[in-house]
Amino acid sequence: GAILEKILGNGQVSKKGKSLIPSEKGIKIVENLIAIDNPLVDVSLTATLEKQLQEIEKKKNLDEFIYFVF
Repeated sequence: GAILEKILGNGQVSKKGKSLIPSEKGIKIVENLIAIDNPLVDVSLTATLEKQLQEIEKKKNLDEFIYFVF
């Protein structure tokens, strides 16, 4: 997807076979997000977003997702 292409393109990760390997830049970004207590690194939030995105793929709950995010 677009997000994966972006983080590969800007050097945050590299691809090795089927694995994604974080670069020093990518690791620093995550460390900084953790340091400022950014909700993007909260496992429960990302799990919720993932579930909602799966529902959107099934054509369900788009309005609920938009309300949750914004």
